[in-house]
Amino acid sequence: MGFGAEFLEREGGKMNQENRRKIMLLTCVLLFLCIPGCYLLGGPKELRGIVGESLRVQCRYEEEHRMSGKYWCRRGYWLACSKIVETRGSGEEVTIGRMSIRDDPRDLTFFVTMKHLVEDDSGSYACGINTTRKDPKFWIMVLVSKASATNVIKSTPKGSRGAPDSPLRTYSKKTPAPIPLSRSFLGNIHIQILVFLKVPIFLSLLCAVFWVNRPWRTLRKGDVHSNQ
Repeated sequence: MGFGAEFLEREGGKMNQENRRKIMLLTCVLLFLCIPGCYLLGGPKELRGIVGESLRVQCRYEEEHRMSGKYWCRRGYWLACSKIVETRGSGEEVTIGRMSIRDDPRDLTFFVTMKHLVEDDSGSYACGINTTRKDPKFWIMVLVSKASATNVIKSTPKGSRGAPDSPLRTYSKKTPAPIPLSRSFLGNIHIQILVFLKVPIFLSLLCAVFWVNRPWRTLRKGDVHSNQ
């Protein structure tokens, strides 16, 4: 029994080290599969616009996607991104409604233009690339607000003839103030990320732990029976 216990302890230490290496490797693989291609695209993280005006978005991509189709999509429910407009591979500008997109393969850049902005255009959008696997995307927050109004009083100079003084309202275009995100909106995003990203990774790691420990348990039971 003493020899059997010593053998099990020695083999157990070897298996534990091997299991840790396997778990670390599986963790890296799972993270790579869950977040593919995010480094293949680049652009601004946040853009601000004014109601009635236009907003231009510039998205950069890598050489390997020079000939791939590009698109502009908007995040909806359950983290889905609905395509709004996409290129047709000719390099020409494509326009659908108030949105247009144009690819410039020479500069590895494509441009999206949002015209006649309205407040409902505020939301989370993404530059995307069509691939045979999961499409890489770069997420951009678009914030649209109204232009602020400024009251300006213009008076007739003293001693001059003219109509009595009257206030005139003019509008000045200023940088729109930040639009705070509501707690409910942030909470919904966190729940969606928890359900679609964190939970699958946790379950996969849990299955990996049971899987790598299975040979050790089988070996231990066999050695105990042989020693008896």
